[in-house]
Amino acid sequence: MARSFASLAAVAIVLAGVTSSLAAARSFSDSCGDVAARTDAGLVCGRRRAHQYSLYASFRGIPYAKPPLNELRFQAPQPVEPWKDYLNATVEGPICPQQTIFYGPLMEPRGMDEDCLTINVHTPMDAFIEVQDAAPPEVDLVPPYRAGEVRRNFTGVPIVVWIHGGGFGFGSGDSDVYGPEYLVAKGVMVVTFNYRLGALGFLSLNTSAVPGNAGLRDMLAALRWVRRNGARFGGDVSQVTLAGHSAGAAAAHLLTLAPATQGMELFHKAVLMSGAAARSFVASSPVYAAFAADTFLQMLGVNGSDPEQARRELQAAPAERLHDVAALLQDLFGLSVFYPVVEAPHAGVEPVLDDDPEALVSKGRGSDIPLMIGFTENEWESFRPRFVEISIVDILQMKEEVLLPPGVLYKSDPKDLKSKLDLVKARYFTNNETTLDEFGTLLTESYFQYPALFTAQRRLALGGAPAYLYQFSYRGEHRAIENQGFQYGGAVHLEDVLYVFKVNSKAQIPDEKLQDSTDSKMQHWMTMLFTDFMRTGYVHIY
Repeated sequence: MARSFASLAAVAIVLAGVTSSLAAARSFSDSCGDVAARTDAGLVCGRRRAHQYSLYASFRGIPYAKPPLNELRFQAPQPVEPWKDYLNATVEGPICPQQTIFYGPLMEPRGMDEDCLTINVHTPMDAFIEVQDAAPPEVDLVPPYRAGEVRRNFTGVPIVVWIHGGGFGFGSGDSDVYGPEYLVAKGVMVVTFNYRLGALGFLSLNTSAVPGNAGLRDMLAALRWVRRNGARFGGDVSQVTLAGHSAGAAAAHLLTLAPATQGMELFHKAVLMSGAAARSFVASSPVYAAFAADTFLQMLGVNGSDPEQARRELQAAPAERLHDVAALLQDLFGLSVFYPVVEAPHAGVEPVLDDDPEALVSKGRGSDIPLMIGFTENEWESFRPRFVEISIVDILQMKEEVLLPPGVLYKSDPKDLKSKLDLVKARYFTNNETTLDEFGTLLTESYFQYPALFTAQRRLALGGAPAYLYQFSYRGEHRAIENQGFQYGGAVHLEDVLYVFKVNSKAQIPDEKLQDSTDSKMQHWMTMLFTDFMRTGYVHIY
């Protein structure tokens, strides 16, 4: 299931023609024959696309920040350099470096490269043509497929900014998994993007040079890009919903708590699908971050006792070397290694996580944001193949502390660990024996269900904007997640998302199959639930 960095980078080389670098692979022209829009960095040329009875304008692979290379590695994203002529925005860019251990069967990436900070915008055509000409007077476009400045009486359509999941270590915003077709048909703009993953995105040395949370800063930069440019594509920047799945949901939750977003109007509602930041799988503890960093540096052969020397070596190291070592470390840890971390103050560094998420939730930070949060009935089943592959039961028998979620383990006093483990074993395991199914139940409840319940209950206790909690238990007739030969019981991790976004990879289910099944009704119901919440901040049950 894993894809090597070398093989995916080779794909990028083939696609680019001469190089695997996205910067070199970007193509420009002095004309655009399809749809065009003007961003604050330059003109982009997209493509008209259709699905069933819906027509939409699609722009893919737009850079929203400078390539995070060399001295910019691990740093906050910097503004992209403006360009002349039209940027070809008809294909998605490379995914960020990763080992695709979960989404592999669903993904069909166009290469993998450290230069990966790109954003995709999909908007209903009837909204897109309500904005005025993007082209300078000397450039002739075929009307009405052009955009740039919003017409006076047009407010735009609601926008969803989607953060992909993947344990902060894998995944992408590509339409192979997150196809926008279902949502644009309901009259909303869909924005997806890539952010740095693994060590490149979340390694923390607790220094100003490598403070951690680079991936969260990418997300913040993407939101700011939408704030500046969303109206140019027909979107309403006063109606932005921040949404995500799994790690993407946890990240969205963290961004509602971030000091950098308070009062900034970057988003106005949030949807968290199978993920939350408090009391969850997010190991935000600086103790854990230091442990992960020390292990990573040792495996790289980098001396971590001199932070400045470590920074220089890390920024000079080939991306392939960092990726290979991170992949080895990921195999040792099981699923994820690097997470968002509570930051110490550093001069010149904008903080994005200034306290433990549970403490921030309890203080009421972010409680002004209407919230929809949910989980599936049997989350863990999606991970069964990976757990079998790494012999998780053997690992649990050798290291019982792994039974505790990282967000609990690394915040606990060592003297309290045994009593917590005893409680866990008494609740989930019979005869003091660890089985895969019992561990799966523990994982579903402690990683996904309980954090959602805690977040919803705390919102209820503190008051504030409305919050809605759901459990998804529908087992579809045709399941993209099973279309690659895997069999799962119940509604599993990612299952609810696939009724909001269309899978466009080799795992996709043909439209004609879906139209004559109850899956089509569920897809309509889920997208109506989602888009109604985007528009009103309330959930309407049909």
